[in-house]
Amino acid sequence: MLKILETGLRVTVQDYPGRQGFAHLGIPISGAMDGLALRVANALVGNDETEGGLEFIYKGAKIQFSQDTIFSVCGASANVTLDGNPIDLWSALYAQAGQILDFSFASSGVYSYLAVKGGIDVPKVMGSKSTYATSLQFGGYKGRFLKAGDEVPVGAKVSRSEYEPRKLKTEYISDYREPAECELMLGSHWDWLTKEDIDLVYSSEFTVSRDSSRLGYRLEGPEFQFSEIAHGKPAATGAFPSNIYDTGYYHGGVNLAGQTLVIFTADYPTAGGYIQPFFIPDCCLWKVAQTNLGGKIKFKRITIDEIKAVREDFENYINPERFE
Repeated sequence: MLKILETGLRVTVQDYPGRQGFAHLGIPISGAMDGLALRVANALVGNDETEGGLEFIYKGAKIQFSQDTIFSVCGASANVTLDGNPIDLWSALYAQAGQILDFSFASSGVYSYLAVKGGIDVPKVMGSKSTYATSLQFGGYKGRFLKAGDEVPVGAKVSRSEYEPRKLKTEYISDYREPAECELMLGSHWDWLTKEDIDLVYSSEFTVSRDSSRLGYRLEGPEFQFSEIAHGKPAATGAFPSNIYDTGYYHGGVNLAGQTLVIFTADYPTAGGYIQPFFIPDCCLWKVAQTNLGGKIKFKRITIDEIKAVREDFENYINPERFE
């Protein structure tokens, strides 16, 4: 068990790649906001990369281990201690029953993850252990954020003889410095913007609104003029140029609601009435997730061939050669 002594901010059980194949029913994928960090954490403790872990935003919890185990903390930089002693992040570590793990506020990045040997032992809902706590409240631990007093079941009990120190090589540890730079491709409705609008997005630096969450990251930046297509659309679609008849949304889609770009993240709405002129491949969304609210982000224009290389690197990130 993991006993929650003090809760952090919106602590949930999440896995990777989340709940696939149910968007047509209005169910988003949920899952880890930073799938890269959770996959590394699982790899360090010997789990399958799809196993569930605990996700923290800014401030982790105070947690007591009820059994001997191997664990790892990856993601946002923070001072994390085991019985008051600082631990290394991005490393496999050993904990004995009764020891207490405690997190400070993150100093760089937003989301961090705790993986334990054997994973989080909660039922899968629609093929995933991920928590959807926004509205329907299911999956994860009782479909909700964790709170003090919760006892979260975990997998295998581990003896010290089974523990082997392991860590991600320094050169592969994620860099969360700002402004973040994220790959961005043209989406479904790119032609509703002018060429100048599109060039403006790639040349501007945006601020992540504090009104952002696991549903989506709202961006504050320049205003758009819109193309003749947007200005000439049927009046029944809505008065503003970015309004359309309701359409399906997708994970990583960049929605334009009025003059506000919104990046659809883990718990995104699956349909709505605004255009999606841009798209961020899911292998790059961890860069968005780790950008602070109020922080800066800019975008890199990328081709299909280039994104294939980025995706390949993402998928191969837990290659054994990257650990020591």
